[in-house]
Amino acid sequence: EEAINNSIKKQQADENPFSFIRRDDTDATIFRVNPLRVSIEEAKKIKDFMSVNIHKGHKDFIIDLSTCEFMDSTFLGAIIIAAKKLMKEGGKIILVALPEKLKVLHALRELNKILKIACTLDEAVEELKSI
Repeated sequence: EEAINNSIKKQQADENPFSFIRRDDTDATIFRVNPLRVSIEEAKKIKDFMSVNIHKGHKDFIIDLSTCEFMDSTFLGAIIIAAKKLMKEGGKIILVALPEKLKVLHALRELNKILKIACTLDEAVEELKSI
């Protein structure tokens, strides 16, 4: 419990690379990854953020990577770990990204078993409703 509280405080103290989006047509937690390039520093932040929110009972997430041009394996790994944890709890993550823009997604087609990828936020919301 103390580790979670420390994580929340650290998250609030750090400059947050995420913007949150509110939509009335879904209960999912939606956030946009702001940096053009994400790597280990942002991976730590998304891991903490996801852990805190999963612990709070959030189950569905839409992660908008549409402005992101590069994602390294540590950032992708943090998303995959969260997705696997959510699957066990009946939750899911949908990514908004153009696979041809984020080459790492195009290369890892088996991710579709764990993560859904939509090209737009509207598609992501519709995908979440259909699952």
